Amino acid sequence: MPDSVTPSPEPAGDATPEPHPDLVPGRGRRLRDYALKRLKQSRVLQVSMVVAVLCYGAIPFLVMYPDTSTPRLAAWSAAMIVLMSLASWSLLFWWYPVLEQTVEYLGDDTRGRTISATLESLAIGCVAVVHALMAYIIVSAGVSS
Repeated sequence: MPDSVTPSPEPAGDATPEPHPDLVPGRGRRLRDYALKRLKQSRVLQVSMVVAVLCYGAIPFLVMYPDTSTPRLAAWSAAMIVLMSLASWSLLFWWYPVLEQTVEYLGDDTRGRTISATLESLAIGCVAVVHALMAYIIVSAGVSS
């Protein structure tokens, strides 16, 4: 029985291959542009970024000071704090394409704006809470003796 599938013609030698599409819709340049726009508009996220950078710098100091045998912050605690911070940023950036598609789908009426603003506020609030707790842990470990 002959094969019913006809072979596709081979591309010409001078033809350039097509660029690969994004594996996940909404990722890539579009995500970066949307995420940067939202970061520039949110003072809460900007403060959270500053707190995160300052805490990342303080963590090695607290793990090694005053002596590596008796640190102010245990290495596993420091690793967990950094992991939680990075996870919150990763989830926020994962959430932005979903939020952007939700905004496009719901439209620009009052209901759509309210729902999208609520969802974004919830995501930003989660990041802010994680970094406020991170700062509290770092400061309390720093002042304890």
